[in-house]
Amino acid sequence: MFLGQPVLSIAAAGFYVLALLACVAAAGAVAVQKQPVVHLVQWILLALFFAVLLGSRLFDWEETLRMSLRASLYEADSYDARRDYQRPIVAVVLLLGAPVVFGLIYWVAQTSGQRRNLAVGIALFGGVMIAGVVVLRIISLHQVDALLYGPLKLNWFGDVGGTALVIAAAAYYVKLVSARK
Repeated sequence: MFLGQPVLSIAAAGFYVLALLACVAAAGAVAVQKQPVVHLVQWILLALFFAVLLGSRLFDWEETLRMSLRASLYEADSYDARRDYQRPIVAVVLLLGAPVVFGLIYWVAQTSGQRRNLAVGIALFGGVMIAGVVVLRIISLHQVDALLYGPLKLNWFGDVGGTALVIAAAAYYVKLVSARK
């Protein structure tokens, strides 16, 4: 399970466990404090997302998928032309991801007086951030990899930063709804 895994990958798995537990705690707070059902669904979806991320870290699903895609390109004798496939896929990911991100930002801005919604929105933003980084890592376009793994380490910023956002937002949500008695 952890054989051959870098220490940072194992630490990320531990961080995912914290995020998963934070999301479960927030979902529990929704149920106990009788909060909107949509919040329950959102926290459960985030918890499931972190369960998948944890499985991916433990069993190296992401690397397995990346290697499988590379093998398919080799079999089709298309590996040398992979950038011709990768560039449009990255463009589609960015075109589809941008409205989601801006929609979340708009939604959070509109809920400025509703701190529970703000916490959920921030957590969802963190999840979208992580999903975007994972998708870009799988696509593995050289120019994008240079940003993800280069001096700025956007890979860790997106992954660890997004996870930290979710944990903080979940803790804030639990605190908010538990104080409303």
